[in-house]
Amino acid sequence: MAVTSSRTASSDRITLGAVGTLTALGTFLWAGAASAELGINFPKPAAGVAQEIYDIHMLTTTIATVLLVIIFGFVTYSLIHHRKSRGYVADQ
Repeated sequence: MAVTSSRTASSDRITLGAVGTLTALGTFLWAGAASAELGINFPKPAAGVAQEIYDIHMLTTTIATVLLVIIFGFVTYSLIHHRKSRGYVADQ
């Protein structure tokens, strides 16, 4: 015997979405309270050779980032431009 509920699947999805959104927002705000330094990049170098290595690192990182943006833009353009039209019906 199946148990029926008065709640619909759409209301369950809305509730789950609201809980997920509030959880993400709470986590984001809680993480913002941390005052530690992010520490993603290298520290500032003290010696001359270390400064040159740091400059090469920053140059290659910048080049890689620019290439990434260009390639992602081209792929996104290609996906949008070459997709099937909205009214397309597949062969049966």
